[in-house]
Amino acid sequence: MKKRNLILQAAVASALLATFGTAQAGTVTASSINYASEAVGAATALTLGNVVYSLGVARTTTQPFTVIYTLTGTSNPVFNATPAVPTAAGGTCAIAGSSLKRGGANTNQVVYDIVVSANCAAADTLTLVAPVIKSATATAGITVQLLDTGETACVDNAGTTSTCIIASTPRASLVAASGFGAPAALAAPTADTGSVIDVNATVPLAGFVVQTTAVANDKDTAAAAKAALAVTNTVTNVKNAGNTADFTLAAGDLVTLTLTDVTGFLGLATNGACFDVDASAVLNGTTTPCAIGEIFTVSGNTATLASIPGNSTGFNGVGQTVTYTSDATTQMGTTRTIGVDGSVTPTASGGSTHAFTGNSSFWQWTSNGTILQAPLMQTTSGYISRFALTNTGTSPATYTAVVRSETGNTCTLGAGASGTIPASGQLVVDASSLCTGWTTGQAPRGAAIFTINAPTGNIQGVNQIVNATTGSVSNYVMVRPASN
Repeated sequence: MKKRNLILQAAVASALLATFGTAQAGTVTASSINYASEAVGAATALTLGNVVYSLGVARTTTQPFTVIYTLTGTSNPVFNATPAVPTAAGGTCAIAGSSLKRGGANTNQVVYDIVVSANCAAADTLTLVAPVIKSATATAGITVQLLDTGETACVDNAGTTSTCIIASTPRASLVAASGFGAPAALAAPTADTGSVIDVNATVPLAGFVVQTTAVANDKDTAAAAKAALAVTNTVTNVKNAGNTADFTLAAGDLVTLTLTDVTGFLGLATNGACFDVDASAVLNGTTTPCAIGEIFTVSGNTATLASIPGNSTGFNGVGQTVTYTSDATTQMGTTRTIGVDGSVTPTASGGSTHAFTGNSSFWQWTSNGTILQAPLMQTTSGYISRFALTNTGTSPATYTAVVRSETGNTCTLGAGASGTIPASGQLVVDASSLCTGWTTGQAPRGAAIFTINAPTGNIQGVNQIVNATTGSVSNYVMVRPASN
């Protein structure tokens, strides 16, 4: 008997070889075929490639035999229709008069009695032509056995009817035909690290540094940061169930994109997060990349753009952009990481919903500035409160400061509310110079926030409180909002 396991994963095939370890005379070949998971449901009929079996031994007209094809897999696949009797080829080999013995449609097996009507050589072949199956999964496969007509012994291989197994290359697999990235890859989106929050904006850190060297659809403006994010709806050599053409999402196959931001999209303008679905900024030369149907809905730390038609013009793997427009009034911090993921629900194609391969660190912002905050500072009598600001950079760093106080309380800013931290040096700012007065009757306390025109890696700050009577000292490292 000969049994050929045409499973869909090479690793499983290798494991079978290791298990049985028999030398095989015959061989089986079958082309690898990828089917789009978006188009394949539990009952979808899949047309496989030809299963070609090289006999390995000669058979004469007095030596009929039986061939068995059995489907295997975790989803219990079955034949959608009974395959035609195998064909013979090579030399003078002919099998006229062969017939179905048992099995067929809606079973996992077909068995044929083969009549040798003209002698077959060892190099001749049997071919099961394009069998059609359903209930397929990524681990579905097909085995082939060559037995004597009594089904008691192998025809051309050592072993018993349960051990003469041959390994093969993968036959087919279910893969995603849509996702992020270039059509040939569908890899996780490449991280964008070029966006810089600008400390020199009209409101410091409420805008972006203008980019001049990025690709055309990925240049940050003062008002908006942009990141390239391509979606594709077709992958070369990922087939429809009929195994004829490459699969492509239809209009009714709905794509969803999701952005995540632990800051809750701090500083985002109303309707300011969008995705250029139709790639109009590139394809049509428009200066406004986002339109109706391209704006994310923000809820907490998540922004969602759902029900995007799968046949959208821009879904070609290139030329799309995510845009984040600032409200121009809210400081956005000095660092930001925005993640992205997505999915497709193949409503029209009837296949399996799947998630794209996302990237939790898709968009990584930096800044040319630093924010340091003392969540609580006081100018209470008998205590000395001050801020030690250190600059390890090679250039002086200017700063401005504000004080946020309780309702009904007001700090009168003094000379310490702005200044310069020397290069490779330190500046100490007394709280009394930062706030020279408070609203009468209110406690002299608030939060001090310093915005410093230098990269965050160069700047450190400590809030120090000294008891003027005892000399005891308390030091607190200043907070970096959205960073600690």
